[in-house]
Amino acid sequence: RRVHPNGFLVCASAQLFSVDPVRALRVAAAVECAFACSTIHDDLPCMDDIGDRWEQPSVHVKFGEATATLAGDALSALAFELLASESTHEDPSVRCQLIAGLSEAVGGHGAVGGQIHELLPIGSEADIGEITRLQQMKTGALLAFSSEAGGILGHATRGSRHALRAFAHDLGLAWQIMSDVQAEGRKGSEKLDKKASFVTVLGPDRAPIQARILAHQAAEHLDLFDENTEYLTNLVDYILTLDR
Repeated sequence: RRVHPNGFLVCASAQLFSVDPVRALRVAAAVECAFACSTIHDDLPCMDDIGDRWEQPSVHVKFGEATATLAGDALSALAFELLASESTHEDPSVRCQLIAGLSEAVGGHGAVGGQIHELLPIGSEADIGEITRLQQMKTGALLAFSSEAGGILGHATRGSRHALRAFAHDLGLAWQIMSDVQAEGRKGSEKLDKKASFVTVLGPDRAPIQARILAHQAAEHLDLFDENTEYLTNLVDYILTLDR
């Protein structure tokens, strides 16, 4: 199965600046906790109403809605606990930047805001701009933070951090388009079946082409870095193979 690349992006971007791998892993774990919280809550009947994920019962199906809600809350708290620890970085300003960045990525201007928009009836008349804005909030914001986090840990320049966010922007859209392509035709919840996606807007033939264009654009943002880009370029190459 495909695994969302948030934690991988943290570690791969940290390599660009020779960050201690243990520190990178702690931030990656925090991001994965936040993403797991979002996933658990998204699956709830009041949201996307998904009964299984990755061929396993959703948390609310196996343990009940109350436990699923509390599990998501606990994971969210754990994410910020990890970032606030001196074990993640001895510099308080770095820890504050990480906490602020993750807060923005998962809050009202990020994943939560995207989920709210997704609950609204977009309908079949949605255009590419609407779908792009929704996905940039729901999944793109966390990807952008994950990519930039290595730069935050490594005291990177503003230009380097901007390049990493631009890389994540294009990569995230390519990833989401291919996710929609692979999800097309699968049985899902009634709520999900009614939602617009990149495939419903672009069409099944044009969508993979657009994903490849975005993936190549993402790779171009890495030209700023002289070395240690292997893992990030490999991720781009992987996305380019998803429709084969």
